[in-house]
Amino acid sequence: MSRHRRLADYLRHVADAASKIQIYTEGLSKTDFDQDERTQQAVIFNLVIIAEAAARMLETHAGFLDHYPDVPWKGMKGMRNRITHGY
Repeated sequence: MSRHRRLADYLRHVADAASKIQIYTEGLSKTDFDQDERTQQAVIFNLVIIAEAAARMLETHAGFLDHYPDVPWKGMKGMRNRITHGY
């Protein structure tokens, strides 16, 4: 698979996961979300997908990401580490 294709895949993973999070949480109040463990787990899973894609892009496509300095790419990678490893 070409590097360009791989970048497109990572970006698609980010967009798809973000869309799913929006669908899962649409219309939910914070209280409802706090009481809905299933939705919480679905959101967490998709946050990990976003963060993993960001981490991979930082490793393989940093030059592309430099064109989008307002996006917290490193923060996304850090979020993945906190969610999956607790650090």
